[in-house]
Amino acid sequence: MLKVLFQSRRSLFTAFGGDTVQIQKTAEALEKLGVQVDLDIKGEANPRDFDVVHLFNLMRPQETWIAARRAKEAGKPVVISTIFGPYTELDRAVRRGMVGWMARHVSPDRFELIKILGRWVVNGEYHPGLSRFLLRGVHQAQEDIIAASSVLLPNSQGEAERVKAHFPEAAAKKVVVVPNAVDPELFTQDHHCPACAEVEAAYGNQIVLCAARIEPRKCQVELAEAMEGLPWKLVLVGKPGANSGEYYQRLQQTAARTGNCVIAGPVDPQRLPCLYRIARVHALVSWMETPGLSSLEAAASGCQVLITRKGDTYEYFGDMAEYCDPASVESIRQGLIRAYERTPDLNAVGSLRERCTWESAAKATLEGYTLARA
Repeated sequence: MLKVLFQSRRSLFTAFGGDTVQIQKTAEALEKLGVQVDLDIKGEANPRDFDVVHLFNLMRPQETWIAARRAKEAGKPVVISTIFGPYTELDRAVRRGMVGWMARHVSPDRFELIKILGRWVVNGEYHPGLSRFLLRGVHQAQEDIIAASSVLLPNSQGEAERVKAHFPEAAAKKVVVVPNAVDPELFTQDHHCPACAEVEAAYGNQIVLCAARIEPRKCQVELAEAMEGLPWKLVLVGKPGANSGEYYQRLQQTAARTGNCVIAGPVDPQRLPCLYRIARVHALVSWMETPGLSSLEAAASGCQVLITRKGDTYEYFGDMAEYCDPASVESIRQGLIRAYERTPDLNAVGSLRERCTWESAAKATLEGYTLARA
């Protein structure tokens, strides 16, 4: 049996995100294919005990760099799910105060280093090896990770090209595109469970839904502003990011003013299919997505999707979605109107449900392992 070590960030389950779902669901699907998967988020596992080391997230190199070094020293093949979407445009557009000034006046790599230091000081995100990483620097550490990896596993061709543009070393690497995915049995237009009636009673039907962590990158404040005066209810599902307290306060103030925005907070994941079922539109108007798991889940459930072209969304959704500019409240507003009035393309929904499954993701991932071991 092939034994694979998954290694990711320490905050994987305390700061729940799309990579959390990707890691859990990929592991489950690989195990169905006969692969043994062990997950290590503390950097304690010995890579010598495994056939392949699978790393995640070039955007969090402070932990991935240490894991890559250990795997290389052990002589084990390394693959990485790059999950690479730089936030430079977001940082320079929306950051405020001294942090905003730094975002606009220092290099992107230097600013990423500042953010890592901030997480250390504010959130206590320290781990052995961080001091060595800080001396190495963000960009050089990312290059080291790529150099140690035999195969890159981006979620789209666009992401692959983005990685190659940032890191010349990546041009010589083998690449297998692994689709982000949904559970087609759970996320479906026909979903019905005992919780559905309760969810519909709480929120009504034909709502506009946004399921995402509340933070500046996801633009929930701008989305709530765009809803002002529209005849529909916006339901925001998710909890604030670790460092998004001020943004969350702005969202609460905006919701109180508009009168048609409900901040529902985090919900039981088992209730998400019920929310998608009653939603007319799902809006995730982010500054960067690759492509956003909640958008995929919503589309597979028959919702009309409003997204932006920032990142790799068009590669997944093409013309089946409506698009807007996250920097423009009016663009978001017009996108909401178009999306609400549009009828979902059921053929496109069916195609997406066939392409974007965790089984497909696991098979592509397994192909990457085979190439890495060759």
